[in-house]
Amino acid sequence: MDAQREAVENGGLDLGFVRSRSKPILPESVTSTCLVTDRMYVAMRKGHRLSACSGPVDVAELAGEPMVHYPYDREGFLDDLRRLFGSIGQRPRLVQETHEMSTLLGLVSAGFGISVLPGSLRRLEVDTLHYRELKGETALSSMWLLHRNEGASAAARRFIDLLGPADQMATRAA
Repeated sequence: MDAQREAVENGGLDLGFVRSRSKPILPESVTSTCLVTDRMYVAMRKGHRLSACSGPVDVAELAGEPMVHYPYDREGFLDDLRRLFGSIGQRPRLVQETHEMSTLLGLVSAGFGISVLPGSLRRLEVDTLHYRELKGETALSSMWLLHRNEGASAAARRFIDLLGPADQMATRAA
């Protein structure tokens, strides 16, 4: 997220998107707006010991499981994952990192580990994967739009205007 935040602040990017449960820490010149809030889900290979059930899974059941993850920055989704595991006195066992979502899903499908993902990514259906919702009020993830307070391009302003007022976005996210 640091690279995106800096690029938005310096005008290298008109807009940035950040995945984090909490509002990103930003310089005064940059604003964040919550676009959507998702439940977190566990993706696992069909046949995994946790795939036999379909209801929500407790994070304690994931302790010690090898995990494939996307390299989110410290304020992003990976930090949320560490906090979630920290709530049970554990650390996620991160065994494989990948920069491509298709590779992540392929590795999970091949049995290299499980992955915790925002619920919206369940739409990426893979025949050999099973998804289960994570239990708990802290198993949430939000998508934030970053943009400069002033000096945004006309295209960025039009995009922001298309999204509507921030209070309507918060309503959609609930």
